[in-house]
Amino acid sequence: MNTVEYLVSLGAAGRLGRCRAASAHSYGRGDRVIVRTAWGLEVGTVLGLATDRHAQWLPKTDTADLLRLITLEDEGTVQARRELGNHIFDDATEHIRRSGLPLALLDVDITFDASHALVYHVSWEPFDPRRLVEPLSTRWGVSLALHDLAAASESGCGRPGCGQGGGGCTSCQKGGCATGCGSAAQARQVHDYLAHLRPPRETAGRVPLL
Repeated sequence: MNTVEYLVSLGAAGRLGRCRAASAHSYGRGDRVIVRTAWGLEVGTVLGLATDRHAQWLPKTDTADLLRLITLEDEGTVQARRELGNHIFDDATEHIRRSGLPLALLDVDITFDASHALVYHVSWEPFDPRRLVEPLSTRWGVSLALHDLAAASESGCGRPGCGQGGGGCTSCQKGGCATGCGSAAQARQVHDYLAHLRPPRETAGRVPLL
């Protein structure tokens, strides 16, 4: 029997995953599912069937196993994970403020099995991630994985001269590089934009990325 693959939106940030169905069950667009990724068990939403073209044009997508549909019982676990993510978000935000770390927190996504906390942020200069990861992992008993959404791309923006000759890409220098070459300017732009969208925390709480 040929293995059927689906495109699945994973976690709070909507990472794309090509997920192999573990059974003959047919999934439809919008189905909420449990998948096994490199980070553990995660909740995802089916976008549709994956094709050879998706594999060709989306080579960096996660590969995972699509296990089953979410059940009513699972919804309680999902809510508990969301609440845990809120607590870690608040703790991390205060730790960043006290420590003066050069980053802004965007969201914290707890995997379904609570094995990892995926911490999405933007940073505008290098820093030692252990200053954030070690104290929070100890306090909350979960492994933290940092994901910088404004991380610099090794390949640059693809324009002529990008990343060459001492950083001669005008687009990147202005922070306009779509792939993140101008990490400092882009980080601040992303942070300012999301801060504008996010209501005051004392009245509305954390707003997930998706």
